[in-house]
Amino acid sequence: MRYICVVLVGSLALFHAMAVLGNFTGFDGLVGLVGSTMSMGDGAHWRAITSPLIHQIVAAALLLTQGLIMVACGLGAWRLFAARGTSSQAFAQAKSLALFGLGLMAAFYLLAWMVFASEWFRMIVTPGGFDFLGSAFWYFAEASLVAIWVRACD
Repeated sequence: MRYICVVLVGSLALFHAMAVLGNFTGFDGLVGLVGSTMSMGDGAHWRAITSPLIHQIVAAALLLTQGLIMVACGLGAWRLFAARGTSSQAFAQAKSLALFGLGLMAAFYLLAWMVFASEWFRMIVTPGGFDFLGSAFWYFAEASLVAIWVRACD
């Protein structure tokens, strides 16, 4: 059971490593997506934010948050692996960083994508047809379910 916890948390760390790599190497595309979302298309809506500087700051914040999730889940998985043969109490103490990373992941996808991007800026589907809201929900659910699993591991 402990090995499964390690693999689940490590998998989400790997997922975010790939996301960070993609968003870092394609930062202009990330800024474009953020700008398109925050501008609400033509920028005519009262909630639209059209400042390119703010778009870059938000894109950088998204990238940094994904990086923090990657590090917390990666180190959390390593701590769980290192504590795999210890007592229940020691293993429970090793869970804290993994649970922080999973909680941050759940909050990130809930707040950044489902609340702000979807509800505030009304981005449900990108102009290219990608459903970010559905994906954000699945990422939120993955983080939540893995956190429940990790909490249950002994």
